[in-house]
Amino acid sequence: MAVSHLPDPMWADGPHQCLGCGYALDGLAAPGICPECGAPFDVQALVLHGIPNSSKGTPLWRRLAWIALIVGGFLLTQTMVYIGMFLSWWLVLAFAAAIVGGAIWLLATGPRDRASTERFILTSAGIARVPVKARPGEWLDSILIRLDDCDTVRLDRISPFWRRVRLGVRGATTSADTRFDAGIRCPDASAETVRATLLAMIPRAAARAHPPTTPQAFPGSPQPPPLP
Repeated sequence: MAVSHLPDPMWADGPHQCLGCGYALDGLAAPGICPECGAPFDVQALVLHGIPNSSKGTPLWRRLAWIALIVGGFLLTQTMVYIGMFLSWWLVLAFAAAIVGGAIWLLATGPRDRASTERFILTSAGIARVPVKARPGEWLDSILIRLDDCDTVRLDRISPFWRRVRLGVRGATTSADTRFDAGIRCPDASAETVRATLLAMIPRAAARAHPPTTPQAFPGSPQPPPLP
């Protein structure tokens, strides 16, 4: 799908599956709580399309696991002859199988290649990253980014049709610990609706942006803010 043809922000009915664990939500009244994992779900959600910054959000343990597999594979190639001759070739095969199996497991459970573009579903549970071409039954492939500790919202204009959104935790310095970073298709006419929805998801950021007022509830009601 060409980036220039991505849809503008739109309101959609709540997901049929929990974006946190994939539990089927059909038949459950919205808004509600997933009985499987406790993640909230809404009547409606704001759906954005764009390009994520994939360098963010990779868990540390996954990076360490890949490093361990690479180092283990290198050491095995350098010592396999000695292990085979002085210990057992079966031990060499066992080590090799463990390394290959670990790599396959990390690839199978890691974020999928989504051809650079994704859907971002904004709900009270957080932001779900879903492949653009995914059907409802494939939403188990979603990545749910929880924003419970976030207090910073940035929506920077790139062009009349594109913006960069960054959500994170402001530290002692001027930089923020980023939880979500992406370029989104967002025409100027839709920018305030997107900004208001993001602030409603992160009450602490909303309180700082509008200190005299009470932050609005997440717009999951049947009458959400209109989009042009």
